[in-house]
Amino acid sequence: MTLVQWSDLSNLDAMILAVPHQTCLNLSLKELLGCLGNKGVVMDVKSVLNLNLIPSHIHYWSL
Repeated sequence: MTLVQWSDLSNLDAMILAVPHQTCLNLSLKELLGCLGNKGVVMDVKSVLNLNLIPSHIHYWSL
């Protein structure tokens, strides 16, 4: 596995937010979800994101 900078991530199929790290919470929603491709999926295990603010092209899943 190779770690990369957040800014290098793009066109991801999915993102799993399992732990609400402050670094991720400090990002704007646009910055956080901007690396997802069209019809990307975000899995928000701790339900820290506001469903009403998720763009319509992103599939949102939470517990």
